[in-house]
Amino acid sequence: MMLGENSGFWLSAYQVKAEIRGLGEKFGRVEKSQTRSVSWAMDADGSNSTDLAYKDYPVLLSTAGFGLMLATARRNKGDIGNFCYSSATVMSESPILNAYLFFGKTLKDLIGTESQIVGRPGMPAPWTLGVWYSRCAYQNRNEFLQVAKDLKAHDLPFDMLHNDVAWGKNYWYPKYWVDCCDFEWDDKDWPEPKQMYQELWDEGIGTSIWLNPYLPPNTDAYREAEQKGYLVKTTSGGVAHVTRRLVSDVGIPDLTNPNAYNWWKEHVKGLLKLGIRVIKPDYTDRIPDNALFANGYTGVDMHNMYINLYIKACYEGTEEVQG
Repeated sequence: MMLGENSGFWLSAYQVKAEIRGLGEKFGRVEKSQTRSVSWAMDADGSNSTDLAYKDYPVLLSTAGFGLMLATARRNKGDIGNFCYSSATVMSESPILNAYLFFGKTLKDLIGTESQIVGRPGMPAPWTLGVWYSRCAYQNRNEFLQVAKDLKAHDLPFDMLHNDVAWGKNYWYPKYWVDCCDFEWDDKDWPEPKQMYQELWDEGIGTSIWLNPYLPPNTDAYREAEQKGYLVKTTSGGVAHVTRRLVSDVGIPDLTNPNAYNWWKEHVKGLLKLGIRVIKPDYTDRIPDNALFANGYTGVDMHNMYINLYIKACYEGTEEVQG
């Protein structure tokens, strides 16, 4: 059903005693009855006390035997028995509301059908399912390796060490109020990375590294992307920028452009070839509404969708280098 030019809604009655699950990554209660929520990718800024979250996923699963999945990347709002205790209302900013309505006797059955719709992931390597250690962030090679030594000395189980934001030559957050990544390795604090990662791997320790899709200005990566037309544009023809506290200079690679997609993926593969086993893709939540992508969609449609291309590029790069 349509509601105006820019929004549609789905209204479904549900049993008051039924339990509702879903709505993507949220930090509130798992059971969603009598709650309101917005599906719009946004950094929670280190807080787990708000509705903000990175992973937008507009799906509802009910113990009454039905599931509802919205097939749109636009902003969605849900009122699950909050205003009216006997109904669940989902409203989308899409001009046409497409949805999957499916049924099952149990939540397990519903999840099975849901996974058939969206696709099922492959089984990750067994060592990735072990114990991970991370900090925001290990500042240098010595600190990083000391953690491994201390864990072994205390006979504590661990399988992975994660290297967060500090591996880069430049730390951009103080300047732009947002993390950026120009793929420039910090050889001063993290010398001989290939040797370090290989030695850890030989000891049975996997490694992960943080990554970010935003390109800081006045860097080689930004200049190359701008010259080749790989940056997201605006609807008025300029270069789209990430805006944070009125700072607006940070660029976004247009991953809907196949050439830009492959260019960015090759940078990811360059990191993996150092011996890193896993990529931790972060951010993607600051796509502006006035952005215009090579596929013809604006930021209104791509805000929630960009993360899929970003993670896809990381996945493919990892598979092509590490298998």
